[in-house]
Amino acid sequence: MLQVINRWFQRYFSDPQAVLLVILLVASITVLMTMGGMLIPILTSIVIAYLLEGIIANLQCWHIRRSIAVLLVFSVFSAVVIFISFILFPLVTNQLSRFIKELPDKIIAAQQLLIQLPIHY
Repeated sequence: MLQVINRWFQRYFSDPQAVLLVILLVASITVLMTMGGMLIPILTSIVIAYLLEGIIANLQCWHIRRSIAVLLVFSVFSAVVIFISFILFPLVTNQLSRFIKELPDKIIAAQQLLIQLPIHY
C-alpha cells in the first residue's frame, strides 16, 4: 500500500512546477478564507478594471484616443451604477419586502396543496 502512495506521489509531484502550483493554490485559498471579507472590494475592483480595460482597448482600435475612451467608458459605467443604485435598487427592495410579507401565505397554500395530493392520487 505504501508503494502505491509513493509511486502516485512521485508521479504527480516530481515536477517542480506542479509542486509550486499546489503551494500557490493552497496559499491563495488560505488567504481568501481568512481575509476574504477584506479582499472582496479589492478583487471586485480588479475584475471591473479588467472588464472596462477590454472596452477601452476596443475603442482604441477605432482610433479613439485613450484618454477620451477612458472618460467615455467611465462615464457610461458611472451612469449604469447610478441607475442601478437609484432606480432599480428601490424597486427590488420593495418587491423583496412584499415577497417576505406574502411568504407565510404562500407556504400555507403550498402545504394545503401537498396535503391534498395523496387524496387525488
